[in-house]
Amino acid sequence: SKNAVELEWDKFWNFNKKYIDPVAPRFMAVARDSSIPINVVGPDGKPFPESHKTVPLLPKDKDGSQFGFKSLFLGPKVLIEQEDVQGSEAVPRIKVGEKFVLLNWGVFECTKVHTDDKDEVTALDATFEPEGDFKTPEKKIHWVTESPHNTQINMYEFDHLVSKPKLEENDKMEDVVRDPSVGVTELIGEPGIRNLPENSFLQLLRRGYMRVDLPYRPDKALDLFMIPDGKQKAMSTLSTKLAHR
Repeated sequence: SKNAVELEWDKFWNFNKKYIDPVAPRFMAVARDSSIPINVVGPDGKPFPESHKTVPLLPKDKDGSQFGFKSLFLGPKVLIEQEDVQGSEAVPRIKVGEKFVLLNWGVFECTKVHTDDKDEVTALDATFEPEGDFKTPEKKIHWVTESPHNTQINMYEFDHLVSKPKLEENDKMEDVVRDPSVGVTELIGEPGIRNLPENSFLQLLRRGYMRVDLPYRPDKALDLFMIPDGKQKAMSTLSTKLAHR
């Protein structure tokens, strides 16, 4: 048949998740401009020691037999997204005594919330609870340890070039061209991201699927292109520069 068929792009983008999700290693990264620190202490009240934890690159590959492992840097100061604890219509503000999960690490109890004169959360103090229950806390937060080995990232998001799904005969191009159609966010990522080669895929937890456009270079940021997954709703409540595709 030679019948013309019109389809929305999201029908094709749905295939991205189908093929990328089973093989994309999982990493974490936080926005450079809006991240805040958590001062972490252990059960003994002392600053949490710098150390490493080995976790599988893909959660389903628990023994690492297919895709291997990565090392998570742990330490006394970690960075999180400020919007995860500030409070909004979508996310309640964190409270002293509240327990939360740092993904791939464990359960913590908030012992102090630091704020500025505008009541903006600027930092947290928290205690690691080795025996904490992962299922109980509502907040499950991605993070990176503050470290000179972290990977500097430019994350690019792309939108449709035109603002209408179908152009009409009388439409003027200058009226329907979307501006901006590209958004860039500076991220601070796990050290292991710098080892990914050009054109490899990964998933940034709670953000989405990515392709490495330009790999790590000394003194230059690694460039990631966000891959549309065809869903109308993003993976989390994190704000983005452009609408999720």
